[in-house]
Amino acid sequence: MGSREEGDAFLQSLWPEARGLADPDKRLYEAFNVNRGGVVEMFGPGAVACGIRATMKGNFVGRKHGDPWTLPAFVLVSGDRVLWRHDGSHAGDHPDWTEITQAVGI
Repeated sequence: MGSREEGDAFLQSLWPEARGLADPDKRLYEAFNVNRGGVVEMFGPGAVACGIRATMKGNFVGRKHGDPWTLPAFVLVSGDRVLWRHDGSHAGDHPDWTEITQAVGI
C-alpha cells in the first residue's frame, strides 16, 4: 500500500529485475483476496520471532501504509496470469525468495 518507489526499493535487494506496484486503494489486495490478521497474526509468537530476526539483520519497522491489519502477500504476475503466490500467515511471514525462481523456472 506504499508508493511504487518503496516497492522497488524493497525488491531491489531481493530481486532487482522485479518491478513493484503501488496500490494505495487496496484494489489488488481485494482482487487477490488478501487476508487481514488479528492480534495473534500481528503480535503473536511467529510475528515477534520474525521481528526480532529482522531487527538483528538491521531492518526495522517503518511507517505504516494503509491498513496495518493486512497480512503480507506476494504475487508474481505475468500478463494476466498468476505464476506464483505466497500468502503470509502472520505479519512477518515472507517467502523463501528462491522458491519463486524455482517455481516459475526463472
